[in-house]
Amino acid sequence: MEGAGVFLLAAALIFSVVILGVVWTIQRKIRNLSRMAFGTDSLLEGLKQQEEEFARTPKSVAGMTSLYLPRIQKDFPEFSLEEFIARSENLLTKALMSVQNQKIVLGEGASGELEESLRLWIKRDEEQGIREMFHSIVIHKTEISQYAGSSAGCSVTVQSAVEYQYGRQKRDGQMMEEPELIQTRFDLKWVYAQDVEGLPESVRARAAHCPNCGAPVSVLSARVCEYCQAAIEPINLRAWFLINIREC
Repeated sequence: MEGAGVFLLAAALIFSVVILGVVWTIQRKIRNLSRMAFGTDSLLEGLKQQEEEFARTPKSVAGMTSLYLPRIQKDFPEFSLEEFIARSENLLTKALMSVQNQKIVLGEGASGELEESLRLWIKRDEEQGIREMFHSIVIHKTEISQYAGSSAGCSVTVQSAVEYQYGRQKRDGQMMEEPELIQTRFDLKWVYAQDVEGLPESVRARAAHCPNCGAPVSVLSARVCEYCQAAIEPINLRAWFLINIREC
């Protein structure tokens, strides 16, 4: 019996040594893999670093500006890409802040359709008893992603890579969750008002009459008054309206 006990003890020791050797070998391979992949001995630390790096990396956007811009400028010679991008980013920021403040404040270029969609968004948050927070908004890049131009109408879609600290509050101001760094994209669809009848009153007032003779001007693309032949300042850019903002 003593011999059997010694044998079992020796077998257990050998088995333990083998197991420890296997564990050590696996740990060494994991450390080597972690060093190669992340530059750190800890795989968990490396994965955490990768997750944090991913959170700091802006999303890529569908950059089709070089393809569509010549076509847009051919149809609209006064089209300014820089101003169009600036208006897009400004309205996107105001839309997110409108949701956060639960009060719509947009400005020129916003359509009634966009305002209604934001109103529904805010109402949904109110019904759930929450307030969505968009802090430290940064728009990394905005590119034209689509253009559709025809006699039936024209539309331009731009895509923006956006970063912000996102969180949610209860109605009493208590945070439901700690703010989290978010990298995302938004599509913004603009449409062109073909004539002054489709414009808001404030823009229609500037476009509806010739500045020289006061004759009515019904088509935005007109460059010359058909009555007195005076030059008419184009208002093409002011005739673009943002109708939809969609996270993608």
